[in-house]
Amino acid sequence: MLRLILLFVLYISTQISFAKEVAVTIQFKNKTDIAFQKGFLIIEETQQKIAFTNTATRQVLLPQKGRYKLDFVSKGFFASINAPKLLKNKSITTITLLDSNSSIPFVTNTYGHELTPTVIEEQLAKGTLNFIIHTILPTDNKRQAAFKKNVGIGFIFKNCAIDPISFANAQKHNAALANYLLDKYGNDWLKALPVTPTGISIKKDGL
Repeated sequence: MLRLILLFVLYISTQISFAKEVAVTIQFKNKTDIAFQKGFLIIEETQQKIAFTNTATRQVLLPQKGRYKLDFVSKGFFASINAPKLLKNKSITTITLLDSNSSIPFVTNTYGHELTPTVIEEQLAKGTLNFIIHTILPTDNKRQAAFKKNVGIGFIFKNCAIDPISFANAQKHNAALANYLLDKYGNDWLKALPVTPTGISIKKDGL
């Protein structure tokens, strides 16, 4: 009888353990003409390094639903990862492969088109123009509000973990805004800037 009870408890424990696991779908988009040979999906929290020898869609098991930092490395490729913030059962993660030997493409910006001076002025009139900031550092909301009131440009804050494409997009977007402000105000606006936009280097005497 005792043996049956122990077996039953072991069975229940095993089922609970398996129930916590979540199966996440990994799919690939190879945007290059390079044949994929091998790569590794690295999951920081679980210290997993999962090998992929092709780009066929497959599932990866995680111990439980939660937030995970994912990275993918493969010789000859940049990898851009699009994953939900909270990974749970049946979540889909897309890994886009780009040629590491070519310039990083600027896929899009916040507004879906090039930020020419005309477009910038149109967005300023609507009050929807923002610098893109990738940071976890604390920020001064009062200075942000004052900057937007004086210059017309606000701030969008995003995750500090940033892939090459997102960085390139943010850099191009922010550079367009910075160049517009330089032409209009010189370096004066830099003194009121509450936080440095992603991809922009600011020196003591200006950009």
